[in-house]
Amino acid sequence: MKRTFKLQNVLLFGLLIFSLSFLSSCTESTSVEIARFSPGTITAYKRGIFVAEDTLSLKATDKLEIWTEVDFSYQGKQNLFFRLVLLRGDEYISEFYVDPEKAERFELDFREERDSTVYRKINAYNGLFSVEQDGDYNVKVLLMGLKNPSLDLNKTDLILRKQE
Repeated sequence: MKRTFKLQNVLLFGLLIFSLSFLSSCTESTSVEIARFSPGTITAYKRGIFVAEDTLSLKATDKLEIWTEVDFSYQGKQNLFFRLVLLRGDEYISEFYVDPEKAERFELDFREERDSTVYRKINAYNGLFSVEQDGDYNVKVLLMGLKNPSLDLNKTDLILRKQE
C-alpha cells in the first residue's frame, strides 16, 4: 500500500513538472519568419546594386526580430557582417549593421580550428527593431567583410521574424 502511494506521488510530481514547463514555454513570445536574405557573397554598395532585397508591408506596431545564420570557413583573419538599409518608397529611412559574432543570444555558436582553417557556424538572435509608420518598406541587405581568398561561404542568411 505504501509503495503505491509513493508511486502516485512520483507520478503527480512528474505531471506537475511537465505542466509547469509547458505553461512557461507558452508564455514566451513566438515569432514567424517574414523574410530571409541570403547574399551569399561579400560585396559593396555600387551604383545602387544590392545583393539581396525584398519589399515588406509593415505596421508601426510590428516588432521585428533580426536573426542570422552563417556557416563559413577561412584561414587567417575574417570578419563578416550584414548591412541592412531600409527605404519607404524612394525615401531613405535608416540603416544598420548586424555582426553575427556579436549577437544578443546564440542558439548555435560553433568555432573550430583545424590545419590553420577556422570553421564557424552561428545561429543567433541579433536584436529587435520596428518602423515608425505603416507602409511598404524596401529592405536591402549586403554581406560585407574582408575579401579573404580562402573564405568559403556555405550559408549567409539574415532573417527577419515578426513577433506574434
